[in-house]
Amino acid sequence: MLVILEEVDTISFLARGQIFNYFYKSLRKTEKGKKWVLEKRSDPSIRGIIISPKELEFNLPIVVIISSLGHVLYDPDNIFIQSNKKIVNYMGKKLIDLKNVKRGEVVDI
Repeated sequence: MLVILEEVDTISFLARGQIFNYFYKSLRKTEKGKKWVLEKRSDPSIRGIIISPKELEFNLPIVVIISSLGHVLYDPDNIFIQSNKKIVNYMGKKLIDLKNVKRGEVVDI
């Protein structure tokens, strides 16, 4: 889970982990979360990264992977809008999304 929050670049990674735990515990309190724990007898395996919009510009590999393989659940500022599924506009740069390109296919950037 990639959570983007304003002004978190000034706080430590430990504090960011505590923020993520808040979201994670909220998930476990939902009906789906309780049902998952009862059926699987374990917690949902969700990993979380909390970064700021400024840190998105660093093009961290984990952020590129999450943004291309994951699903956008909530994006009011349209940070991750993708018009062409084969070409991803990420922080003003064009990236080729290899999971949507067939072998031997030519993609114009």
